[in-house]
Amino acid sequence: MMQQMTVALSVEEARLAALQARVREYSNRLATLRSLSNAAPEVEAELAQLNRDYQINKENYTKLVERREAARLSGDLSSASDIMTIRVIDPPSVPSTPAGPNRPRLASLVFVGALAAGLGVALLLSQIRPTFVSQRALREATGIPVLGGISMNWTEPQRIKRRRRLYAFSVALSLFFGSYGLVMASALWAGGH
Repeated sequence: MMQQMTVALSVEEARLAALQARVREYSNRLATLRSLSNAAPEVEAELAQLNRDYQINKENYTKLVERREAARLSGDLSSASDIMTIRVIDPPSVPSTPAGPNRPRLASLVFVGALAAGLGVALLLSQIRPTFVSQRALREATGIPVLGGISMNWTEPQRIKRRRRLYAFSVALSLFFGSYGLVMASALWAGGH
């Protein structure tokens, strides 16, 4: 391969020298033709073409020199890599259990965390807006005697609204427990297979 690259490089150098000679010859012709005729644009176009050819051949020559150097370096590297050998002592193997968190335990922790977060928010709201469910609790909290209380009379739209809220809460709670059950079932099923 090195010999072929050297031969190709020699051929390109010869072509480059021939083209340089042609460039000199055409430059002399250009001077003569300029003095003899009005055909200067044609000669200038020919000179531009020759200069383009010269640039292309020069780029080819540069690429061939770079390839020759790369081939020589790769030859040096291959001889250096023969000195150093790598042996695999323990071949890789596929583990029998998947790498990752224990999915049932993770799902359970998330479930318990969500329940604790919900209860914590409810407790926080009860502390921010306290309510008293009996007259005695109000009297004990304030130390002021309570003379009377007003019972709550729900109107029909309020009862419907309370029922809808209760249904929505029931559906949300069912979805919460159902999704936990589905996650656990899928985790256990995937663990079995």
